[in-house]
Amino acid sequence: MKIKKSYFEIMGLINRFAPILFSILLFISCSGKNGKNIVDSVNDPVTKYKTYLNKVRKIENISVSDLILYVNDWQKLKDTVSVLISQDTIKAHSTAQIDCALLYDSIRMEFSRLVMEVPRTYKEVLIIKERLSPYDSIKELQSSVDKIRPFFSSLDKHATHKEGRNGILTIYRSLLKETLNKGIHNIDELKNFIEKEDIVFRSFLPYMSELNDMDITDIARNTDKCYSSVFSKNGCHDITYTDAMVYIAMRTNRRLIQNVRMCLEDIHQGKVKNKQQAWAYIYMILQPYASLDYLNTAVLSHREKEELYDMAACIPRAFEILAATLETEDKRLNDLPGMLIDIFISSL
Repeated sequence: MKIKKSYFEIMGLINRFAPILFSILLFISCSGKNGKNIVDSVNDPVTKYKTYLNKVRKIENISVSDLILYVNDWQKLKDTVSVLISQDTIKAHSTAQIDCALLYDSIRMEFSRLVMEVPRTYKEVLIIKERLSPYDSIKELQSSVDKIRPFFSSLDKHATHKEGRNGILTIYRSLLKETLNKGIHNIDELKNFIEKEDIVFRSFLPYMSELNDMDITDIARNTDKCYSSVFSKNGCHDITYTDAMVYIAMRTNRRLIQNVRMCLEDIHQGKVKNKQQAWAYIYMILQPYASLDYLNTAVLSHREKEELYDMAACIPRAFEILAATLETEDKRLNDLPGMLIDIFISSL
C-alpha cells in the first residue's frame, strides 16, 4: 500500500508541474547559449547596433563612395531601431533606449574617424550632400525645378549697373527699402525682385575687395527680410509653397556660386591685403560647401554642379595664398573638407 500511495503521489506531482516543465523546455529549445531568445535577439535593437558598430570598426581608409553606402545603411538601421524600440511594451522598465543611444554615439564617432583619417576634398563634400539628399526622387520638386529653370538661365542677359561702388550700394539699399515697403504679393513681383536684385548684386561683386571699411550688414539683413516676406500672411498668394522654396533656393545657389567665383578671382589677382579680408574670403568661399542643404543641393543644375566642382579644385591653392596673408600654417585649412563632412554626417 505504501508503494502504491507513493506512486500516485509522484504521478500527481508530475501532472501538476507538467505545464511548467513544458514551458521551461520550450524556452530552452528557443534560446541561444546564453539563454537569450533567438527570435528576440534577431529583433533586438541593441544587438543590431552592436553588430553594425563592430562592422564599422573594422573599416579603414574608406573611399567617399563607400562612405556614402555605409551612411545610408546607418540611417536605415536607425529607422529600424526606432521602430523596434517604439514596439517595446516594457520600454519603461528597459535599458534598450539608453544602450542604443550610447551605441549610436559610438557609431557616429567611428564615422568621424573614417572621415578624418584620409584627406578629403571640397568636391567630396558636395558629392556626399547630393547622394544623401532625400529630395532627388520627389517628382513634384523636379517638375517645379524644370518649370522655373529658364527664368534663372535668362538672368545673365541683363546688363549690370555702372555707377561705381557707392552708387551701386545706394541702388541696392533703395531696391530693398522699396520692396520692404511694398511687399511681394505674387509670382510676378517675386520674379521682378529676383531679377533686379541679381543685377545689382552682380554690379556690386567687382567692388567686394574694397569693402574693408564699410558696413553692409543692413543689406544682408534687409535682403533676408524681403525673401522672408514671401511666406508671411500678406505674402505671395498665387504661388505654391514648393515653387516659392525652389525660387529662393535657386536664387541662393546662383548667388553663392557668383560670390565664390569672384573671391577666387580676387585672391589670384592679389586683392586680399590683410588678415581681416583673408578670414572674410575664407568664410565666403566655404559657404556653398558648408551651408547648402538638401533642397539647395537637389535644385542645382548640371552646369552649376560642374562649376562648384571646378571651383572646389581651386580652393586649396587659394587657401595657401590666404594662409600666407594670415601668416599661419595652412594645415587646419587642409582639414576643413573632412571637418565639413564630419559635421554634415553628425547632423543626420
